[in-house]
Amino acid sequence: MKKNLIITALSGLLLLGVVSCGLTIDSSSEEVSNSVGDSYAETSEISLPSSESNSTSSEVVGENHKYADSYYEIPEDTIEYVDGLSVSGALIDVNVDKQFVTGVSDTFSFSYTRNASATSNATSSNEDVFKIEKISETNYKIIPVHEGNAVLHITDSKGLDRYNHIVYVRDAMAQEEMEEYLSDVEYWVSYAGYGDSYKMTFLFDNQVAISGSLQGVAFSSYTATFKLFSQNDTEYIYTFDTDSQKNSSGLTGFNISKTGDFMYLQYTNGTAAIMFPNTRKVD
Repeated sequence: MKKNLIITALSGLLLLGVVSCGLTIDSSSEEVSNSVGDSYAETSEISLPSSESNSTSSEVVGENHKYADSYYEIPEDTIEYVDGLSVSGALIDVNVDKQFVTGVSDTFSFSYTRNASATSNATSSNEDVFKIEKISETNYKIIPVHEGNAVLHITDSKGLDRYNHIVYVRDAMAQEEMEEYLSDVEYWVSYAGYGDSYKMTFLFDNQVAISGSLQGVAFSSYTATFKLFSQNDTEYIYTFDTDSQKNSSGLTGFNISKTGDFMYLQYTNGTAAIMFPNTRKVD
């Protein structure tokens, strides 16, 4: 129950496929806009801290990968917007600038909420970064190919733009690189419901200092030991040692994206909060 309420409270921040009915974004104007209604305006202003919106820099988290700037260049006149579409799946991730893992495909779908179109066309501005495979008229697969940034376009049967948004593709970090990256971030902060808040500072030797509050009441800060429990194509799943789990915070571990752009902080009943990296430490 708590996980569902937290995700609902964060629906304008990070909607990673948890809303089965999709995200409905509509406008009453044909004018291209950076926001569609107040709720979408809030969403469009939020980007994950490690994203490089409209950036041509080829330096990314983890190792400093050096690729051609063309993989990162975004046309200067690119305007992110949605016009009369209800979206679900990977498009929700795209909307909040979630980073896609190179080589890990995902699917998305959409439907028209006004001015329905008989046909649609979804394309990538740079197929060296990601490709689009059409499954049906409103169902597609996004295929991340190479680390970089490119724009996802959806046009209708009249050739009118219905969707433009930057897609960020990043390589997955190896476990050793990830654990070095965790401690290289100055600290991690949360966006949680119920007045809860968390701050995590990763130390060396798989130690993390945790502080925060539950429903506005601070719990005692403590240091936990974490270890890898499992992994999948897009996440590393870590658990805290048994003694740490006895703390009043009830935290049990975290799932972190393999690109390092966010993590789910876990407690006994599910997700406690979504954590984002603050600034990198300066040597």
